[in-house]
Amino acid sequence: MANYALDSDVYDVIEINPLPSNSLVDELTTATRDVLHKIKYEYWPPRSITNFDEANLDTTALVKLTVYRALGWYVCPSLESYQNGEDGKWAKKAAYFQKMFEEEWLIIQEMPIYDFDEDTVFEDTDAQPFIAKRWKRG
Repeated sequence: MANYALDSDVYDVIEINPLPSNSLVDELTTATRDVLHKIKYEYWPPRSITNFDEANLDTTALVKLTVYRALGWYVCPSLESYQNGEDGKWAKKAAYFQKMFEEEWLIIQEMPIYDFDEDTVFEDTDAQPFIAKRWKRG
């Protein structure tokens, strides 16, 4: 599984000085796994989709979501140094990116991010409507 976002995608969103000595590959890998898990278990089941092939995902549409996940949960918290039990600037930025992640998730849910007909084109016809689960009395 390739990461949905790169270091450069993160640096397009936020300036981090000084730059981490290593790249953000580990954080982006974890964020990519989180996004994939969210798609599999929160996006697909309500749409009654049974066959899932990750190769059919529009990963370009998931870049922002992955960047926000990495920044909000992994990068910014690791840069924070808590003093006297107070949140600093990186904790506030983490909270901001966590909010952005939730907002982006709402957008992603309405997009055609899966190529059902496997024609490598993500069209509105590929968007599956949300099917609410209904309880029925027996």
